[in-house]
Amino acid sequence: MGVLHTTISTTIYSNAYLVRAWEQRSSLTEYERYGFAQFFYLTLTSHVEATINKLVEHRLMSIRSMAHSFREKSITSKKDGQDISISFAPIYSSLKAVMKAFEKKAETATLEKIKSVFSQIFDIDLKNTLGDLNSDLEALAKLRNIFAHGNDLWLQFEQTEENRMSLDKNPLQLPAQRLLTAGILKNLRFDGRNNHEFMTIFYHDDAMLYFLDKSQKIELTLKSFCIPFETELPFMIFPLPDLKAIIH
Repeated sequence: MGVLHTTISTTIYSNAYLVRAWEQRSSLTEYERYGFAQFFYLTLTSHVEATINKLVEHRLMSIRSMAHSFREKSITSKKDGQDISISFAPIYSSLKAVMKAFEKKAETATLEKIKSVFSQIFDIDLKNTLGDLNSDLEALAKLRNIFAHGNDLWLQFEQTEENRMSLDKNPLQLPAQRLLTAGILKNLRFDGRNNHEFMTIFYHDDAMLYFLDKSQKIELTLKSFCIPFETELPFMIFPLPDLKAIIH
């Protein structure tokens, strides 16, 4: 008996809430606004992760479709002066096994592992291909890990007269460096008196829109490696919303 299968990406719900919450963010209290920003970063990272996973799934579907023709094919060869038929069925079985292994690996993969699977399936070096965008993706992953696990935001200061902030081994280091490169952070010269300005920069519109823009660029870059129908198949993930157009 056949089994019907239905599916919907949960990113649809997250994106819908993202738009509504963004429209109403000015009515949020300070702590509510911080909580929304944390959800924002979680949504961006999970969206990119889901997109990578979906593109891997669709490429495997393309391979499976093409490999299907091997099942019934054979070639004729000679052995001991006689023609013999060699079936491609074992090759088809091997291809199915390889695809199944990749599917299983992708199902529960972390962001780093699904990036590795994508690189293997599409035969590219994703890190080098993304360039600076890979640093943005890694920065997003750092923020996601902090907020998803409810980790503390922490800073340490050099024991000097200036009491200068140090980000050594701090998960905020890479996100801060990306915002510094973008000019959203003017410098990293913070100390015990003004460190609150640093801690809250990640909750500002400019920082959030920066990472939204980079997530959208990452998504477009990933899709550029697909053949047309792979990005048009049913159940494709809808793009992230354009929040820059919503002014409140």
